[in-house]
Amino acid sequence: MKIVLSALTVFLCTSSIVAAECDAKFEAELRVATEGMKSLEQAKRRLQSRLDGQDFRIGNLSAEQDQTGLPDAPKLPDLALPAAENGEGCTAAPSRQTEAVAAATVVLDQIKEAVATRDKLLTEVEKEGRITSEVPVEVPVAVSDEPAEKKEAEAPVETAAAPEAKADDTPAASADQAETEAAAADDTGAAPAGADSAASDDVGPDDVGPDGGDTVAAANADDASAPEAKDAAEDAAQDPAPAEVAAADPDAAVPSDAPSDTPAEDAEAAQPEAAQPDVAADPADPGTGVDTALADEVPTGPLPLTDPENAEAYIRVISQPGMVLYPEAGATDAGTEVPVFSILYVFERREIGGEPWMQVGRTVRGGPEGWARSDKGVDWTNMLVMQFAPRGKRNQVLFFEEESALNSLVSGPFYQRDAQKLYDSIADERGKADPDWDKRLVAIEPQSAVTYDSKPYLLPILDWRSEMFDGTTDTTLVRVAALPSAPTANIGARDEESFKNDSRVAAGESGEFRVGVVFVIDTTISMRPFIDQTRQAVEQFYEAFSKYDSSNYVSFGLVGFRDNIAGNPDGLEYVTRVFQPLDPEAPASTVLSNIGRVTEATAPTKGFAEDAIAGLTDAIDQNDWSPYNARVIILVTDASARSGDGVKYPDMTLSRLRERARQQGISIVPLHLLTPANAKGDADIARGQYGDLAGTGDIASDKYIAIDATSDEEFSRTVMRLATEVAGSTMVVNSGELLHDEEDEPVPVDYAKPEEKIAAVINNEIFRAQLESLGDIDDGAAPAFLSGWAADRDLTAPETETLEVSAFLTRNQLSTLDKRLEAIIGAFRSGGDNPQTFFANLQKLAAETATDPDNIRAGDSSTIEAILPAFLKNLPYRSQVLRLDQAYWSSMSVAQQQEFIENLEAKRKIYGDIFSQTNNWADFGAGDPGLEATPVRLVHLP
Repeated sequence: MKIVLSALTVFLCTSSIVAAECDAKFEAELRVATEGMKSLEQAKRRLQSRLDGQDFRIGNLSAEQDQTGLPDAPKLPDLALPAAENGEGCTAAPSRQTEAVAAATVVLDQIKEAVATRDKLLTEVEKEGRITSEVPVEVPVAVSDEPAEKKEAEAPVETAAAPEAKADDTPAASADQAETEAAAADDTGAAPAGADSAASDDVGPDDVGPDGGDTVAAANADDASAPEAKDAAEDAAQDPAPAEVAAADPDAAVPSDAPSDTPAEDAEAAQPEAAQPDVAADPADPGTGVDTALADEVPTGPLPLTDPENAEAYIRVISQPGMVLYPEAGATDAGTEVPVFSILYVFERREIGGEPWMQVGRTVRGGPEGWARSDKGVDWTNMLVMQFAPRGKRNQVLFFEEESALNSLVSGPFYQRDAQKLYDSIADERGKADPDWDKRLVAIEPQSAVTYDSKPYLLPILDWRSEMFDGTTDTTLVRVAALPSAPTANIGARDEESFKNDSRVAAGESGEFRVGVVFVIDTTISMRPFIDQTRQAVEQFYEAFSKYDSSNYVSFGLVGFRDNIAGNPDGLEYVTRVFQPLDPEAPASTVLSNIGRVTEATAPTKGFAEDAIAGLTDAIDQNDWSPYNARVIILVTDASARSGDGVKYPDMTLSRLRERARQQGISIVPLHLLTPANAKGDADIARGQYGDLAGTGDIASDKYIAIDATSDEEFSRTVMRLATEVAGSTMVVNSGELLHDEEDEPVPVDYAKPEEKIAAVINNEIFRAQLESLGDIDDGAAPAFLSGWAADRDLTAPETETLEVSAFLTRNQLSTLDKRLEAIIGAFRSGGDNPQTFFANLQKLAAETATDPDNIRAGDSSTIEAILPAFLKNLPYRSQVLRLDQAYWSSMSVAQQQEFIENLEAKRKIYGDIFSQTNNWADFGAGDPGLEATPVRLVHLP
């Protein structure tokens, strides 16, 4: 019987399911509606936060202050996106969903006006002792007040609308911005099965999500007698089903072994009984060219040429300006111009009259589309790219024409002096009418930061060398081409314009610059003094700077966190709670009153570690960061971050959290309070964890700050200095000046006091954000040139990274990789702890996905190589997964095997996060959503 069940499990993991073809337009419309409803849910929670702040202020009114005429709080509606039926969002337009978003937008805009009016009247009561103006307040009808028959007919699944007591647990975006933000989220690719979010409005199995999968509504959220049920309901989330399966069957469920954010106690209820989707049902795999979903649809025409060193990796080129496609090689008549930066497969090469030609096409399945001259394409089979590291302390990257010139500088004993002379000469020449740039250079990175999400660019790696700075510090010298995504008139050997970029000019022309700061505070029983001092710092900020316009450009938020409440729900109350979301329109009185509601727990938690990861996750996911240029989270705690069983988000790891913050441009600054109690061992654990988390924003900046908690004044001085630095730096930026320029003295590295360090950290992070914002408005796009050499380290400070290596993957490739990892995980789950069974399952998977099953040898690494996409084998890094064979697996302990699988699951979660960042995907002339691409850091590949 066990053999039959095991065989059945493998069959379910490997059998093919034919998916219905979805209309990309309808899919996009459903995504817009889904994102729109999420934005409205955020808007609703922000409005609830304002109402909570008003109620808190009303409670503090004296008997002499007359409340007569103060209107009751408007009722917030229940928001629900109707579940997709009859092919809505796939083969039919999601009209009901679009209409629901439009109707909810109107209602929330009306409520927003009512809340603003109520706040105005309340302020009059506070200042004048009574209402002095007569403004009629008309409370709009909530969306949920429609007839029950209509609600039942539309069968909406409510998105876990929290009761008022919990409504401050999730922030929101403004209602009037919802449609704009939703439209910006338009994305037509299929998300990996691992895509999810830790926020309470995540998709699960009963609502159609952005990728066509299903979502589950949180249950029992209104049960005031069960705090645990409230948290479980808010936390519950399921990974959406693969897009292929969801398109064929809207009711298809996620397989039971798929990674999930659903708490264990809710897992059974959240998973309806249904057939497991096919994890190997990939569309045409760009790495292998094999359509593993439909065996009879393997391309019957010519296949692309393969890399001589890897027969399964196809040769790719990147089109350069002037590439023209002709029907025949050697043709001279008018052809079709190819958009710059298109990624093409090479199907054939010929030489006509001594001139090399190549036959190219955009996809494997589509086949060749025409012939082009070979010199109009840059070879890019390895798919590696360099990305500019975040700016801040580091210098701009210099690109040299010859490797020998760069090598000579790096290996010389005076590399710092010689590099600084280069930077100084560029600055001197920039102000001249007829500048004479250093002939050794082909380009320089712009002063204003280049970010991939705002101005996509490609720096494909064409060659590389290992070198050392004066024999002391390792560096990699890389030869890259620099190709912006936008078509240009010409890309030559040298980019003269790159040297002219001057951020001081752009700063003088910039618009308003906003800063969002969210405090994530440990609110357990030991934290009372630090909660009070944080509130005092924010209060003094408003008192000191409210008279300046720049104070309006700074917003504060606050998230409290504790630990698992199962042992004492009354004393601990919550795991996380958003007391004040980021809100650019919230008045100071609302912010201060909401922060004033924060109190410490009345009972101790178990152990020393607390669920800091949950607090940070909610700070990232449950705040609308889009209005802010500079985004900073201040973590305040005296404990390490708990992991493993009992945490709110069991699938959220420190590395995934750091990557999620990086993707959104958020810097995490940990303020670690050192006490005699945690000095016994927990402090060392926390120091490692928070030091790692501080690798956000400017990666060259050490943002971990230890504070002596036995001092009554050290923490107070630190947060006061933080607030002052935020205000001062924001004023400078909004005055049209650069925070730092080339003439400033170098920023010191070591700081004697925590308040000095946090001032430098905050100033640097706002400067980094300023450079990035200037890159959005000036001509600071990535330089454009055919070939240049650069070092991946700062030429004046080799300890600082300037370039990061990534693999450039399309949506199809990332989706394929995600599903292949899911298949490996499924083979492990069905095989248990028996290595033979595990590899027998892998063998069957490999036989279905391999281009040549005869080359698969039982038990060795060829099995896993056949399952994973071929492009992984072309990357120059040591992959633990690609080395996996039966002997290696058998040598691992049970704990090591489990860790191996958990690492794969964690990577799938990161792929989901990457997939959901729509701003980071670019279509470089492909015209196909599946061929939109993004850089994926090598550390995230298996």
